[in-house]
Amino acid sequence: MKITGKIANIADFIASIALTIMLLLMMIVVVGRYIFGIVPAWSEELALYLMSWLGFLSAASLEKNREHIRISIIEKVYPWAVMNICNTVRYIVKLIFSILLAYYGFILSMRATGYFASVEIPRKLTFIPGAVAGVIMTLMLILQFKEEVVDIWKKPEAKTEVAK
Repeated sequence: MKITGKIANIADFIASIALTIMLLLMMIVVVGRYIFGIVPAWSEELALYLMSWLGFLSAASLEKNREHIRISIIEKVYPWAVMNICNTVRYIVKLIFSILLAYYGFILSMRATGYFASVEIPRKLTFIPGAVAGVIMTLMLILQFKEEVVDIWKKPEAKTEVAK
């Protein structure tokens, strides 16, 4: 679908920015530590925060193309109906997980107090990456409902071998 592609592209773009800034911060840390003997206190903490954005948004982006970790041999061993049941259950579990990730991410971000140790950034922001990724994954799963659940229950056409 076009909408899921655009959502995944937004997640990829934000994750790319987070990765780029994180790499620059780590370069500052390495150069500062080994050349100048000084490490900015805020750099490592900010890099860890950006790493959470990178991890969660990358997971959300992978959902678009179904590039999640799975055991592909199972698809070849079990019959069509069993695989459809497993795929439907997997879809429901992913949907519930993404809704809970979004919900509790926002709840935790509202309840968190204080600031990061070395930077004047509110701790509330710590849980926002998970919440945003949960919303993105939920949207993509809802938009892919027809492909993920409805279309898989259509009977596959019998494969005929072509005589040589």
